Amino acid sequence: MKRCKICGGILSQDKVKYTSRWRDRSIGIKNISALVCKTCGRTYVNKHMASHLKRLERPLEREEFLKNPDAYMTPEQYFPEGGDHL
Repeated sequence: MKRCKICGGILSQDKVKYTSRWRDRSIGIKNISALVCKTCGRTYVNKHMASHLKRLERPLEREEFLKNPDAYMTPEQYFPEGGDHL
């Protein structure tokens, strides 16, 4: 059984929404597999998922994405079934 690093609560597998802001724009991605603490609500994703989410925070890529989102792959293409589980 995995425990939260902050409060020691029990972690359970769940789907979460990731939201990030840059300048006057925001982006949200739904249904990301993560471990969520039942006590404090802290969310943990695996390293693979975290690296992809961090890439969205780089201004040049974000600006390109916001101008032409259809040119980018869907989350399902980036994360095939089972690819984002912890």
